[in-house]
Amino acid sequence: MLTVAVPVYVRIPASTSAVEGEKLQLKCTVYGQPVPSVEWQFGNNTIKEDKGRIHLLEYEGVPNAMLQIDDTKMEDRGEYTCSARNGYWNETVATTMVRVKGECIHL
Repeated sequence: MLTVAVPVYVRIPASTSAVEGEKLQLKCTVYGQPVPSVEWQFGNNTIKEDKGRIHLLEYEGVPNAMLQIDDTKMEDRGEYTCSARNGYWNETVATTMVRVKGECIHL
């Protein structure tokens, strides 16, 4: 049986803006064969599973390729890294800087 392996490709916007209190979705476009495994890092922390306001979701058929933060807070601002590997190729990474704006007060 012939196995075809395609190098891993990862892409994410260089920066992303969110409004405090709203939902933020970071979508990491990932290609490769076999389908790569995806991990997210925020600062020195690896996000491996859903926890509180943070959810890892499938995006374009790749598990964990979307990081969703419900009720975004100022503490969520910073650098997020999406990394992918599929066992045949070296890990490939992409990083986005998340900026969080305060909610507007409507009179």
